[in-house]
Amino acid sequence: MAGVKNSAAADLSGYDLIVVGGPVYFGKPANSIQTYLNSLNPPADAKIGVFGYGTVAIDNANQTLVNQDVANLPAESTLTLTVAMKITNTDDVESKCEEFVSRFR
Repeated sequence: MAGVKNSAAADLSGYDLIVVGGPVYFGKPANSIQTYLNSLNPPADAKIGVFGYGTVAIDNANQTLVNQDVANLPAESTLTLTVAMKITNTDDVESKCEEFVSRFR
């Protein structure tokens, strides 16, 4: 476990599951999260999960909207997200976290 600004977060060798998360401001992930995701080069078989936490609820069933809100990857990105979810301050955070983890199965 390492913060995205930590140099340990750059070495992904040996990982088969990578989870990135942070705050969402005005419908966009924090700059540090966005920068990390844009440069992420995971092992080929790694599953990638991204979550965002913010105050404005969105429809988590609309994966395109969720991806824009919590990951906002550029059109040319080759990064494939296994799971993406937004959690808000009005959600039952524990159940949302359980749902996030269960989507990796």
